[in-house]
Amino acid sequence: MHASHQPQVAMELEPLDRVSSTIPSADLSEPQRHVSSNLPPVDRGFHAYAFLFAHWTLELVVWSFAFSYAVFLPYYSKELFPGHPSSGLLSITGTVTTGLMYLGAVVVLNVCTRWPRTRRPMMIGGLVVSTLALVAAAFATEPWHLLMTWGIAFSVGGSALYYPASSYLFEWFVERRGFASGLIVSGTGIGGIVMPFVSETLLRKYGPRTTLLAMAAIFAGLVVPVLPFVKSRFPVKNLTRARQAARINFTVLRLPSFWILAISTFFQSLANSIPTLYLPTFALDLRLGGTTGVLVLSLLNGTGVAGRIVTGFFSDKVDLRLPILVSTATSAAAVLFLWGFAQSPGMLIVFAIIFGFFASGFSTLWPRFVMNIVKDDPHTSYFLFSAFFAARGSAIIASGPITTAILNSYSKWNGTVTFAYGLRNYGTLILFTGLVMFLAGVGAAFHWFTQENARLMRRPSSHPASRM
Repeated sequence: MHASHQPQVAMELEPLDRVSSTIPSADLSEPQRHVSSNLPPVDRGFHAYAFLFAHWTLELVVWSFAFSYAVFLPYYSKELFPGHPSSGLLSITGTVTTGLMYLGAVVVLNVCTRWPRTRRPMMIGGLVVSTLALVAAAFATEPWHLLMTWGIAFSVGGSALYYPASSYLFEWFVERRGFASGLIVSGTGIGGIVMPFVSETLLRKYGPRTTLLAMAAIFAGLVVPVLPFVKSRFPVKNLTRARQAARINFTVLRLPSFWILAISTFFQSLANSIPTLYLPTFALDLRLGGTTGVLVLSLLNGTGVAGRIVTGFFSDKVDLRLPILVSTATSAAAVLFLWGFAQSPGMLIVFAIIFGFFASGFSTLWPRFVMNIVKDDPHTSYFLFSAFFAARGSAIIASGPITTAILNSYSKWNGTVTFAYGLRNYGTLILFTGLVMFLAGVGAAFHWFTQENARLMRRPSSHPASRM
C-alpha cells in the first residue's frame, strides 16, 4: 500500500518564455524578460539535487508516518481499548488517515495550480498541523480522539505539506524526470521499512504516549531543515497570471475509458489497503508474535519500492493492458493462495513480498492512464491525476467500515476450515480482498473505447461550462 501509495503527480509548468508569452509585454519589466537566463538549470546542479533530496525526505516522513498507524492498531484494540463500544473506530482511523491524504490531492493540487503563491505558506501550515496532530494523538483517551487527531488532522496537515512539494517536480526535472520520480517514491518504501520497527520498539518500551511524542519530534526535526529547499524554479509572480488562465476540458468525464480506469483504480485501491492495515493484527491473531507482523509490513512496503520502479519502467515499453492485468491478477492470486493458506511466518513473508511488489506498482500506471485519455493537454491531465487520487482515497476510506463489518460479522468458516480461512473472520476478508483485486483487472478494457474517446474529444462542446 501503500500504502502503496501514489505516483508522483506534479503541475507541468511551462518554461518561462512560454509563460511570458501569455502575458502582455507591457506587464513585464526588462529584468523579467531576461530572467530565464538566470534560472538554475534543470536536471542537474545544486538546487535541483537539493530539491530532490528535500522532496524525498517529505515523501519518507509524511507517508511512512501515515502508514505507521497499522503498528499501533493491535495495541489500541487489544490493550488500550479492548471491548470498547467504539472500537470499530480504531480500524476506520487507519483508512481515514491514508484515504484523506489521497483525497487531499484534489483540493491542494488545484489550489496550487490557480494560486501558486499559496504553496509556501500552505506547506508551513501543514507542518504545524501535522506535528500538533501527533502530539494530540498521544493524549487520546477515546477511540474518537484518534480519529479526529491522527485520522483527520494529520491527514489534512500532511496533504498541505506534501502536495505543494509535488507541484514543483516538473519545474526541476525534464529529461531525468523518471529517475527523479522513482527516487522520490522510494522514500515511501524506505520509510515503510524503517518506521514500523522504530514505532514497534518505542511502543513496546515506552507505550503510545511517549512514542507519539517522539514521533512528533522526529517528524518536525526531519522536515524543518529541508523545507527551504522545496521551492519553485521560477519566480512565482511570472506564473500567477498564466496559471489563473488555465483551462480544463471536462469532456473527459464523458469518456468510457476514463470511467473504466477510475473504477479499476477504485477496486485496486480498496483491495490494496486491506493487507497493509491488517497484517500486523493478523499475525498476532495467528499467534506469530508482534515482531512477525512488523517484519511482514516492512517487507510489503520495501518490495513496493522495487515494484513501483519496475512497473513504471515496463509500462513505457509494453502495451498498457499487460501491466494492468499482471499487477491485478498476480496480487489477487497472492491474496487467495498465499495469505489465505498462511499458517507460518514463512508463508506470510512470501505473501508480503509478492503482494507488495505487484500491487504497489499499479499507481505508477496513472501517468499512462492520463496519456491514453488526453494525450497532450497538460491542464486536463493535471485534473485527471486528481481524479485518480480521489478514486484511491475514496476506496481507502470505504475499506474501513467494510472491513470492520466483515470482521464483526458471523462466518460459518470460523474454526471449520484450516489455514487463515478459518481464523476469526479473516476467511471472508481474504476472499473479499482477492475477488475485488481480481475485478480491478477491468481496467484493461479501456482499449476497447479508444475510437469512442477520439470521437468525443473531437466533438465541439455545446456547454459553456465544459471548460473552465
